[in-house]
Amino acid sequence: MLHLMDLLTTFNMQISTIMARQIIPTDGLDNLPLAYQQIDNKGEILYVNNAWSELTGFSFYESVGQSASGFLAKPFSDIFDKKFSEFISRGKLTDERITLVTKDGRDKPVNLTGNVVRDEKGDIRIIHCLFNDIEELQKAEFELKAKTDQIENFFDLAADMLTISDFNGHFLKLNKAWTTILGFTAEEITNKPFIEFVHPDDHEITLAAFSKILKGEPVQKFENRYLSKDGSYKWLNWHSVPYKNTLVFSAARDVTQRKNYELELETLAAERKTINEDKDKFISILAHDLRNPFNTLLGFSQILLEQRKEMEDSELESMIKLIHKASHQTYNLLEDLLMWYKNQANKLPYEPELFFFEDQCENVMASIHAHAESKDIRIQCNKDKGKHAIYADINMFKTIVRNLFTNAVKFTPDGGTIELSFKQAGEMAEISVKDNGKGMTEEQIANLWIQGKNAGLGMFLCKEFAERNGGSINVKSSPGGGSIFTFSLPTHGPDSHMSA
Repeated sequence: MLHLMDLLTTFNMQISTIMARQIIPTDGLDNLPLAYQQIDNKGEILYVNNAWSELTGFSFYESVGQSASGFLAKPFSDIFDKKFSEFISRGKLTDERITLVTKDGRDKPVNLTGNVVRDEKGDIRIIHCLFNDIEELQKAEFELKAKTDQIENFFDLAADMLTISDFNGHFLKLNKAWTTILGFTAEEITNKPFIEFVHPDDHEITLAAFSKILKGEPVQKFENRYLSKDGSYKWLNWHSVPYKNTLVFSAARDVTQRKNYELELETLAAERKTINEDKDKFISILAHDLRNPFNTLLGFSQILLEQRKEMEDSELESMIKLIHKASHQTYNLLEDLLMWYKNQANKLPYEPELFFFEDQCENVMASIHAHAESKDIRIQCNKDKGKHAIYADINMFKTIVRNLFTNAVKFTPDGGTIELSFKQAGEMAEISVKDNGKGMTEEQIANLWIQGKNAGLGMFLCKEFAERNGGSINVKSSPGGGSIFTFSLPTHGPDSHMSA
């Protein structure tokens, strides 16, 4: 249709050029396929050809002598004088779209091409006008526009993010979903290369996918993250198809909600895995820490059942002490298990307060004194005179000291020594428990603070509680050289003050 229009335009111009040279005899104009008028400088019709009569329904005699404006539809008839004056000044018209009124009252769209012919003095000799019927062309244009509008409406109403881009990495056309989902205007997006909106961590995979498109390969179900105007990123799922090695047609879907849901599932799966691992660790801890005291309880209670009548009072007393010791160890372990459970479930209260180191240590030492005495272990305290303040949760502090002393008594040989030391280090107190037991290898030290690594629950709790109170714990040890456990805690809290 457009090609035909170009041909008609060229034809009009050629006819007009010929007419500009001279007044063509009217008998030659009757055979022209296009409607033709000759008018004077006042716009009055001097001549029309047969094609004019066929186009408008007005005969030669009904047209000649009439003003050309009388055959124009509104609004063209209302502005005839102004437009005619401009036409005279310019000297020509090319494909001016106007509307005529036919004899039966119908509007007839036409393209007008005209030339003003002047004499040697510059006066107007004649004005030639050619009219090309474009009614069918206009219908085709209306139909094309209607279809285009339908496509545009579909394009804009689509929930997915539709786009046309070039092979240079720029978006050319976007639908409204882009603004709805990302917040940027279409102009803000098309003014930059698309890669500037891609999450930095996704640049490499995005450029790799774009490289496939440049090779003529479609890309399906590709996912990356796009920047939103609020600074967040949206996950998009892409389907892109190259077109004629120049354009890329793409549809992107916002899958952020799905991605977040998948992330939640992964988090839940990880938490479930952790719970299962904790169960395994719990069983491992029970097996590690309960074995010895229960072996003692079972073994000595069995001896008492079988041999109590033959045993001396001193022997009975000794066994009862051992059973009491094992029972006390089991009780302490149950306390640790309860605290471990509450700590894992975030149900363990954290209530730091200012207290004296000496007061709480004496309470803990009293609970394990019998155990140390049974092995003839001597405990000595190395610290300055007076009392020393610590700011921490008292129950957690007691648990740390109890576990370190219980561990020291366990591994110190009969007749050995355990040293308790206190040292001020700036705003922190450093408490050390030193034994002369069998010591540890580097591998044992590395696994000491890892829950479930055959170190027992007590050591794990010591590390957890020291760190929760703003301190730390470490150990120095070597095989056969004993061990020194040192943990630190704050000496004061916010606006805290105590006097000895």
